[in-house]
Amino acid sequence: VGGFFSSGATYHHGAMTVRNGASLVSELAYIGETRTGIGELTITGVGSSWTSVNDNTFIGYEGDGTLNILAGATAQTSQAFIGRFGIRDVLGGVANVDGVGSTWNATSLYVGFNNNTTCPSGPNLFSSEGALNVSNGAQVFGTLLSVAERWQSKGTVNITDNGTLVSVQNVRLGAINSSNTCSSIADVNIGLGATLEALNDVSIYHGTLALDDGTLSAPNVTVHGENLTSPGAMAVLAGQGQINANVNNVGGFVSPGNSTGILNIDGNFSQSFGGTMSIDIGGLAAGTQFDRIDLTGSATLGGTLNVQLVNGYEPDAEDSFEIVSADSIVGAFDVESLPALSGGRSFDVDYSDPAKITIHVVGDVLVGDINCDGAVDVNDVTMFVAVLIETNVDSCHTDAADINGDGAPDGLDTQLLVNALFAN
Repeated sequence: VGGFFSSGATYHHGAMTVRNGASLVSELAYIGETRTGIGELTITGVGSSWTSVNDNTFIGYEGDGTLNILAGATAQTSQAFIGRFGIRDVLGGVANVDGVGSTWNATSLYVGFNNNTTCPSGPNLFSSEGALNVSNGAQVFGTLLSVAERWQSKGTVNITDNGTLVSVQNVRLGAINSSNTCSSIADVNIGLGATLEALNDVSIYHGTLALDDGTLSAPNVTVHGENLTSPGAMAVLAGQGQINANVNNVGGFVSPGNSTGILNIDGNFSQSFGGTMSIDIGGLAAGTQFDRIDLTGSATLGGTLNVQLVNGYEPDAEDSFEIVSADSIVGAFDVESLPALSGGRSFDVDYSDPAKITIHVVGDVLVGDINCDGAVDVNDVTMFVAVLIETNVDSCHTDAADINGDGAPDGLDTQLLVNALFAN
């Protein structure tokens, strides 16, 4: 077959299915070639195959294009463009690789690749939208996975389910020249049991790479985000799961959890002045209620720490949250953006442990405030009695009940509590 084309009258639908061990060979492939065409190519079943290695492969060139590699089928192509041109939010390209044994080998994979070099305008924006979905143990191999590399592009990659693998030499999200003002979206999602592997490096220029209990493996992961001028444009590494790489946050955001969770990094972590670490706190349990980064290597800190309270949580005095654990830690955050607390309490970032970063809740202890709620009242009398008979008392209450500071809450503190009640 010299070429595979699907085009025609307004939204004319052309489809081809290769099954029962059949083989399709092409030198040039357009699936959804023109804006009036909707094309679909399905390769399905063990032994069924498609080979197209001599020229570019287009899935959604200007029209809608869909490639399905299913149920153990295989495909080998040249560099493939999933979503090349189209009418924004209307036309695009989709590639689905699904099922154990289903395999796609491509020299390069471009997901969302607009060939324009200017910012378009008007009701029908000339852009590109592409999606790659790999699931249920399927595998995809190539030299490059590039997501929304060009201006006015939208690229989405979903890698899900146990045993699913995407393995390439390099992964690139967003444009290397990221100073443009065009809207562009790059999203890569790695689900439970799935793996994205880069034999060289992962570079997030803008967009989001999110783990949902999946695995990301590479020598280095760099979160760029420098010089972004598009409104709301960011470079983000987020989620919970396993990263086997050294992570360098140059100018983006590292945000563990969905919304709270633990990001495990088998490697080193560094954050320079332009980077931000975002931590959500919604309780005392690491992973389920507050974010943490666990490292096997070292952490070199700088940039911004941004802490947010979630789920209506209001911490008590002397609560603590270990947000970073590492083999060793060097430096400190240049900026600490911490939420305000009531009752004279505040957050304090503790760097004293050479292997941990811990956030403590501190504040001026109000004399007689036995239950640490910022007020002295009858509830403190009840708590004081509980301290004396040692029933269901935590360290905050024990310390606060030692009003005279002699190291032991006892009868000597009773008069001081009475005085505090009348004074307040």
